Amino acid sequence: MLQLAVAGIIWGSLYALVGVSWGLIYSTTRTFHFAHGLTFTLAAYGVILSYGFFHLPLFVSFGLGLLVAVLCGCAIEFLVYRPVRRRSSGQLGIFLSAMGTLVLGESLIQIFFTPTPRTLQIPDISDIPFSYGTIFFTMADLLLVLVAWGIIFVLELYLSRSKVGREIRAVRSNPELATSVGIRTEKAFLITFAIGSVLMGLGSFFVTIQSAATPHMGLHYVLMAFIATFLGGVGKDWGIALAGLAMGLVENLPLVVLPAHYKYIVVFALMFGFLLMKPEGLLGARSRVRR
Repeated sequence: MLQLAVAGIIWGSLYALVGVSWGLIYSTTRTFHFAHGLTFTLAAYGVILSYGFFHLPLFVSFGLGLLVAVLCGCAIEFLVYRPVRRRSSGQLGIFLSAMGTLVLGESLIQIFFTPTPRTLQIPDISDIPFSYGTIFFTMADLLLVLVAWGIIFVLELYLSRSKVGREIRAVRSNPELATSVGIRTEKAFLITFAIGSVLMGLGSFFVTIQSAATPHMGLHYVLMAFIATFLGGVGKDWGIALAGLAMGLVENLPLVVLPAHYKYIVVFALMFGFLLMKPEGLLGARSRVRR
């Protein structure tokens, strides 16, 4: 039970990180950015190619992976979503363009790199074990938890105390009013995609050093991010982070009595049940309608 709880915290920290990433973009731009899964995948392959194929230093490879993620996210916003918005295609048009971008991108990755899983072996991180009684985890697991929650905390400080962060919050709250006071919403959108892509790239790096990269790996994590966003409350970053942590625990703890293939059923059942009881999300405020 303790080992499963630790595994739940580890995976829940990853879901918190990618959930805040997706939720930040959605709450600011109102874009169902399912192409975020392509950002996740490209960041992984960027690190693998630069470290495993070109034999660059780890920190350089890590930086290049984050750069690939940022370029991918900003390119999708600039080349795909922005033209669709300007043509007033609505949410359905943006959603379909996001899904098309994800499918096209993953197919191209599969053509160029084949479906074969590609691993990233870093002995100093992925193979250092920690054992306390019946509890076991690795250095990569510990770094994932610390980095995920540290980045979420730093992001909240940035959004609340920096000029750009306050502009992003203004656009999140009321884009029309933000535009009327001189805030450029398209600039805020682009910065938001860059920040969200960095967070997604971080999550991709930790997944890759513990398992393997595949062309379709991003879809699972963007779905988990989507669920965490609506469980935690749109625009409530700490609520999304707590929802991601809860998802990790709910995904792992039932394995005491259930087979492993039931864990996603439990997560989706939790989502439906919770949203029926509290549709505004974990930290969302219930709207009141005056009669």
